[in-house]
Amino acid sequence: MMLHTGHPLQSSLLYLLLLFAASRGMRLPLETDIDWQGCKTASQEILKHLQKLKVTKVEKPLNISLPRRIECNDHCDPDSLGKNSTLCLMKIRWGLHRYQELLTQYAKSDTTTGLRTAMTNLLQLLRKDESSSPAKPIQEWEKSHVVDVILQRLQLFAILMARVFSHCAALNRM
Repeated sequence: MMLHTGHPLQSSLLYLLLLFAASRGMRLPLETDIDWQGCKTASQEILKHLQKLKVTKVEKPLNISLPRRIECNDHCDPDSLGKNSTLCLMKIRWGLHRYQELLTQYAKSDTTTGLRTAMTNLLQLLRKDESSSPAKPIQEWEKSHVVDVILQRLQLFAILMARVFSHCAALNRM
């Protein structure tokens, strides 16, 4: 697998992450192992479910750990994806898995069943099997607000994720 990073420290951190993942028995799929068109379709399905839920904008901060947003240093831009999508895929896998855990713990299952199923389908396409820390317990009266924030952040995450998979699907058609 060819890894392309700009800064030597960045390259070292990537190798450490890959080594850590391998030591935990996690399989990091090669870019050629991924059904990019399937991922594109699955990510668009997630967006459709989020639109049906009519996510409301929430300003009040939460006291729970949400996944970091996709940022420039995650290498999810078109130039980086054309060279190596490993870092971006790691970020997407982890974020998607974490959002799924949060929704499972805090959301009413009947309102988010389709969304969580779509997320599971995408994780299966990405061959994702890892666990993270459990979500912090909250009071019953806080759940509505927490779910609104989770859905709002997930929607932003899903928009960028869909762009990544659309671009990768287009690259792999060539």
